[in-house]
Amino acid sequence: MYGYISGYTDTGSIFYCPACGERVTESFSDGTCKCGECGMRFGVIETDREDEDER
Repeated sequence: MYGYISGYTDTGSIFYCPACGERVTESFSDGTCKCGECGMRFGVIETDREDEDER
């Protein structure tokens, strides 16, 4: 499933890779991180708690 989410991503709250679970070793100024194990580059956006209730 794909969707569009907008927001801000902060590398200060990213510690582990969502794909393989290894600790993230590289952070970039655009708010993304890269996993040194599997090579996935990603960002994390937190949603509002009230959005979860609408599902």
